[in-house]
Amino acid sequence: MKKIGLMDETVANLKSGPKVFMSRLRSIIDEKGKFDNENFDTWINLSFKPIPNFVRNKKSASGTKIVVRFDGIYNMRLLPSNSPLPKAIISKINNLFLLYKNNILIKNYNYADKVIYQSEYSKFLIEEFLFKRNNIERKESTIIKNGVDLKRFKPKERIKQNDELNILVSHRMVPPKRVHLIPEISRELNYMGINHKIHVVGSGVKNPWDKFIDTEQRIQNNILKTNTQSNFIFHGYVDPDELPQFYSECDLMLNLSYADPCPNVVVEAMACGLPVIAPNSGGIRELVPSKELLVNEFDNINPKWVSWNYNDLPIIGPKLYADKIQNVMANLRLYKELTIKNVIEEHDIVEVTQKYMTFVEGD
Repeated sequence: MKKIGLMDETVANLKSGPKVFMSRLRSIIDEKGKFDNENFDTWINLSFKPIPNFVRNKKSASGTKIVVRFDGIYNMRLLPSNSPLPKAIISKINNLFLLYKNNILIKNYNYADKVIYQSEYSKFLIEEFLFKRNNIERKESTIIKNGVDLKRFKPKERIKQNDELNILVSHRMVPPKRVHLIPEISRELNYMGINHKIHVVGSGVKNPWDKFIDTEQRIQNNILKTNTQSNFIFHGYVDPDELPQFYSECDLMLNLSYADPCPNVVVEAMACGLPVIAPNSGGIRELVPSKELLVNEFDNINPKWVSWNYNDLPIIGPKLYADKIQNVMANLRLYKELTIKNVIEEHDIVEVTQKYMTFVEGD
């Protein structure tokens, strides 16, 4: 029986979506008796983590296969578009920074025998904006979206005590997620007379592009400006094992991230029956079961660059999102059913793991 290795200690110490997914993958591979981190025939590595020396040595000595799982690219601008430098200089510096930050991805791709992408968007970013520019030859690849344990993440019936709409926002509060713009949507919902609470799960970070002000503070400032204090509840960091409880207490998820390859939180929320309202960009649009859940924003989203500079982030139409929320509310049961059906068909971690094993073990 062929054995598969993955999850070295540097990955196990991560506190992020990739670590969560790799833990799920490892668990199912282990259940099937195919996991072995010492005597393996194939090694699965995250794209942004160095391939361990012992794995590379094993490849050189015995032809062990290496499969690299790609999320996206590190595509953050070093210099904002409003920098006083000439545009040609800004572009050159940003492109050099892009190559520098993604050097590990290029190295891992060169070591890899095969490649797994999370989504069409992930493949597009990697191949068009990173490898095409460096004349890197394409390798055998496939697209396998993230999976979730449907025994843990599942719909739960609950009796609503009132007509309050509970909206979940769950992820780190980094600027590209655009959580700081959600108060504007909340204000529109108030104008429309929609009773609602927005539950924010996740922690803020210091933003070097915003005088190191904590991103949660920026959100709080916008809440004050929009007079929506009563509409927000902040829960801070929540352990992934406790997330199903938060999902089960909400009606839908709002996710404004415009450049995510395949966010775990979206798949998890969908597994719990939450329709996800999101922009029609990035990899999220490949996950939701209906285009009616997507918002067509103004046509200014550059799929290559993301930014921590608030001036460079794509703006939103708060009314567009508020109207979308209202429409989804009117057909909530329908969208819940579509969402659950989609997850069962596409994101069961057992089936996703089988796809991984079939691909990595194939000749």
